Amino acid sequence: MPDGPDDENAPPQQCQKTATGQYSVAKLAQKKEKAAWHLLTLELAVAYARGHGCKSKMTLKTGLFPGVTYNQLDYALAGQNKRLSGDRHQHDVLTTAERQQLAGWVMSSARGKDPATNAELSEKVVLVLKARQLDNKKRRHCTGTVALTDAEKRLVTAAGAEVSHVWLTNFQAEHPEVKRKKVRAADATRTKKQNEGTVEKHFNGEYGVAASLKSIGQIDPETGYVKDPRAVLWLDEMPQALDADNQGPRTAAWGVAGEALERSGSQNRETGSVGIAFSLDGFLLGPQFNVARDNFTCALADCLDAPPWAKSFDSQIYDLDQKSTFCLMSKTDNGVQTQKSMLQWLESVRTQMDAREKVEVAAGRPPLHWPLWVGTDNHSSRFSADVLEACSDAMDKLGIRLFMEEAKTSQFLQPPDQVTKLLL
Repeated sequence: MPDGPDDENAPPQQCQKTATGQYSVAKLAQKKEKAAWHLLTLELAVAYARGHGCKSKMTLKTGLFPGVTYNQLDYALAGQNKRLSGDRHQHDVLTTAERQQLAGWVMSSARGKDPATNAELSEKVVLVLKARQLDNKKRRHCTGTVALTDAEKRLVTAAGAEVSHVWLTNFQAEHPEVKRKKVRAADATRTKKQNEGTVEKHFNGEYGVAASLKSIGQIDPETGYVKDPRAVLWLDEMPQALDADNQGPRTAAWGVAGEALERSGSQNRETGSVGIAFSLDGFLLGPQFNVARDNFTCALADCLDAPPWAKSFDSQIYDLDQKSTFCLMSKTDNGVQTQKSMLQWLESVRTQMDAREKVEVAAGRPPLHWPLWVGTDNHSSRFSADVLEACSDAMDKLGIRLFMEEAKTSQFLQPPDQVTKLLL
């Protein structure tokens, strides 16, 4: 037999009891893995004994089945081990298949922006049990039906019954793909846009990304690839939410391990913001800070007393680091992007890209492809007469062509949004 999960050479586990009589999810997962390994070893021992016509003592003398005792093997050979024979204990809740289906429902609900709380998960368990109870009655409890255990009967019959915290912890330990975590609010109108039709229109529609890039000669007609990734940029603001839904402690619900958990709903999206922009080749431009006038000095006063050795925005292009240390401070009434501050930002982008082009040429690389293509969302600040005129083909004041996405799609179509999700 290969070494099991309790192999003495395995690295030590850093999982401790969380309270008297309770274990962490990680510790429970470790215990379940060890129990499953022991059950497998016992099953193999039974198969060996029956296949070779040996009794318990002779089977275990082979040394092939570590951890299995004589009594355990005797009971198993006599058909008295419930786990090995597939029988269920009276404290069991849901079969293995039902728990697997429940985990799938949890992940589906989370990805649909409607994650399940503990109470909703309990309700789902009860519904599954009631459905099985009804099916058993219809089939007159014939062979193939699964009778309810005592614990399952209590959940079905008792008013307002819920599964215990211990059961929920064990469920999470058994299914590491699901996890209980804090929920972020998501706008319901944005959730509805997340479909394949919207994505196809965004990239390949009449006014999509591909068509926009072709209109300024940025697509190589032979290869279909972008000619100069340095001249294709995305910009966006990182919000600092002020709406009530995002204030205070967030509620907890069940979601998919490793994925952000959001709940769809309506919310006020007024923010203060930090603008970021980067090009398709990974070059990071300097930020724009939008700060309310009455908060400008008091909120950022500490920055003025930074020590001499601290890194600062020194308006340089660092070629090896793929970044710019330019910085733009914009004062707006509510700390959000306005039409005036948007034009200031585009002017800053042009200044930074001019500086980068000089560095590129000095390094022996070709100059940038003009005009620049800048993708962004369709916030109202993008639609002022001054911004549209400065970025138009006719006036060509900035050498920039703006591409605005369809409304309420930036949370899954705009590259900067994927970055800010990781930062928030």
